Amino acid sequence: TVDSITNKGSQETHVTIQGDNKHEFLKIPIADLLYLESRGNYVVVSYIKHPFDVKTFIIRKTLKKLEAQLSEFKIFRCHKSFLVNGSQKLVSLKREGRSFLLFPEADLTVPVSPGYSKTVLERVL
Repeated sequence: TVDSITNKGSQETHVTIQGDNKHEFLKIPIADLLYLESRGNYVVVSYIKHPFDVKTFIIRKTLKKLEAQLSEFKIFRCHKSFLVNGSQKLVSLKREGRSFLLFPEADLTVPVSPGYSKTVLERVL
């Protein structure tokens, strides 16, 4: 779900990432979301809590279901196991013939599958 919350005169959009268990959820500003990584029937949500402080939250839900839930945001798939937040600053790079996306402000990288390379380049550039 999406919530719009006013904090100190500015409006910030929050997203609630709901797991299969109704008591399992994470509510964060969409601007803080970095990426989601599939691990079977679980997803690891990586986000920024404070500048340079990356946190993770594990939720029971498939990446495919979360992709549909987050479709209204600039979230896109770069790999069969990864969704990234396209509103984050991203840098496309290649190392040893493999493609990656770098989150420079968090110093994190995620892989890019060859099948998603063209889409990723269009979204990043």
